[in-house]
Amino acid sequence: MNMMERLKFNDENILKFDIDGLKDVHNSISNIFEEFKLPKDKNKMVLLKPNLNNDMIALTGGTTDLRIIVSVIIHLKKKGHNNIIIGDGPNTGMYHGNIDVFERLRIKEIAERFDIKYIDFNYADSVEKNIGRHKTKIARVCYDSFFINMPKIKTHTEAKMSCCMKNLVGCNVGLNKRAVHWDLGKNITELNCILKPDLNIIDGLIAMEGDGPSKGTPKKLNLIIAGKNSFVMDYYISKIIGINNIGYLEQAKKMGLIYDEMLNVDDRYFIEKPGQHKIINFMLRNYFVIPRYWKIFNWLFDLKITGNLLAKLNIRQDSYDDKGIDVNLSKDGIIGKEIDDFCPVSLKISDKKFKFNGKCIKCMYCYAVSKKIKIEGDLGFFKKHEEIYSRHWKGII
Repeated sequence: MNMMERLKFNDENILKFDIDGLKDVHNSISNIFEEFKLPKDKNKMVLLKPNLNNDMIALTGGTTDLRIIVSVIIHLKKKGHNNIIIGDGPNTGMYHGNIDVFERLRIKEIAERFDIKYIDFNYADSVEKNIGRHKTKIARVCYDSFFINMPKIKTHTEAKMSCCMKNLVGCNVGLNKRAVHWDLGKNITELNCILKPDLNIIDGLIAMEGDGPSKGTPKKLNLIIAGKNSFVMDYYISKIIGINNIGYLEQAKKMGLIYDEMLNVDDRYFIEKPGQHKIINFMLRNYFVIPRYWKIFNWLFDLKITGNLLAKLNIRQDSYDDKGIDVNLSKDGIIGKEIDDFCPVSLKISDKKFKFNGKCIKCMYCYAVSKKIKIEGDLGFFKKHEEIYSRHWKGII
């Protein structure tokens, strides 16, 4: 049963939902849109900004769950909002390597299926803003729309935690993301002062714990949480997962945006914290990272051995395999109905006569969690992800 809890911190409302299946996801999103009002103008552009930082599917804990994205689209359309756009700016490595994250995560297929648009912020029209002592460019659409921020609960070796506030880094165009990294904690806070979402819908279905976002592992929380104030939301999340001394939240305290007495949290969800990787974090500073994107060094960082080494050292999320997925899926035997809860577009895979056809978006969710889903073809980049995460997927159902 879908359990909803209403929390209030001063004037800020937060809704927390315990999720048990795809039906609960849809019920939660429906309740969220009843609590937090959408624009009266049905023609107003609604921007969905998930975490599409890399090409790791949501079941790794790496990106926003397609089940939530699709549910938000469906319920927006039910309320008459058809001017919907999905947007994000995948990380600088993906951008520099010309890897199409929107294709790999099947965002393109979802956009086509629901007749909406998508935009890669890395190539978007922008507005110039100051972040600390540096200038940056932020995708203009973030200011021109009703902005729904859709972050993932993740651990992060640099920032300690990634959720509402950290997710806005993806709104910076291309290599401008590095402007935030000159003083990560302070600049994330400053970014959230100049760019404020109208609503946050947090994906806590499959979170990431440990040494995220590169070497973290999936953690099943079965949560969806919604609210307006990004500072309060992240402070609440930090309390329930038990991560303290987060740089950008400490900066927000200094600015009077949040304070300790505002929260009395009883819920606790154990998450393994990121380790203390001082050498790696030192190497992630701009003085070392920015030269990686100079054209003179392209040959070096295009080498597969270099990519594998950087991934192994936890300096970047992936080796950036340039091969896409080219597979056909099929069933091998009777499949339990619980597998249906993993299909973002609600295909009834458990039906005896079900066949994978044009309706399947090949998101690989069902394949990840069921040994009875078989493939023919080339897994491409996903093969590496399967090698790393398959042992964790066994406990997700």
